[in-house]
Amino acid sequence: MIWMRKEYEKRLDKLIDYLEEVNRGSETILAAPEEGQWAKLQDEIAKTVGALRQSRDDALSTKAIFSRNLTDIAHQMKTPLTSLQLTIQELSQEDSAPQKIQRIQADIDRLVRLSEALLLMARIDAGAIQIKPTQSDLYTLLAISAENLDPLSRFLGVPIEIDGDDLADVFVDVDWTLEALESVLKNCLEHSPTGHPVSVTYSHNPLYAEIIIEDEGPGFSKQDLSHLFERFFRGSRERAETGIGLGLALSRDLIEMQNGTITARNGSKGGACFEIRFYRH
Repeated sequence: MIWMRKEYEKRLDKLIDYLEEVNRGSETILAAPEEGQWAKLQDEIAKTVGALRQSRDDALSTKAIFSRNLTDIAHQMKTPLTSLQLTIQELSQEDSAPQKIQRIQADIDRLVRLSEALLLMARIDAGAIQIKPTQSDLYTLLAISAENLDPLSRFLGVPIEIDGDDLADVFVDVDWTLEALESVLKNCLEHSPTGHPVSVTYSHNPLYAEIIIEDEGPGFSKQDLSHLFERFFRGSRERAETGIGLGLALSRDLIEMQNGTITARNGSKGGACFEIRFYRH
């Protein structure tokens, strides 16, 4: 009886030592499990410690991402705000205001786009986006997206051409899908030469519905391809006056939330080519 009690105390001391090591941040691994009830106890302790370590790692990762995003946000907003301040100072000293007012309006518009994108990003990260999928005709979604971008298309002189299988349909949330599609189309419009269309083709099969969006612009540099869908990433060929580096990242998030994927490459004509798939199962 005394021997058994000492054996239990010895095993408990080992578990206590292990937990103390864990509390000190050690990555110590629990020794091979004992038999019987001790095996169950050790197994449950190991599971609990593993879950706590994962929670700790997730919290640290989230904190790092939050800090990095705050730094990026501050940098993104500083440039237009500084420009606004300088322009307002100039306006107070000169009479030739129209061009400077246009500059102010452009910076304000950029800040509005940035704030809207940041709000959407925060909602996605918080899991506050509600997806309400319905059976939708793919051509209709693409046509509405193109219509919403028609003012920009006309201003840039870049038409959007849509062609595909009229029977293709998808099971998606219409509003969020339009948001994602319009962001990709806008990216292509802004990088296309005047008079060169953005081509949109679509098709479907038993596994997925597919959308191919291509432009005839400069395409992507090799070093940019693996970073295109990162938040705040602006490619080496990005025009200085366009983009805030969030559009493609948010499109990817919204598409992936709906059992979809989006990839990018350089197309057959050298421009950007985006491939979007919505899977049926």
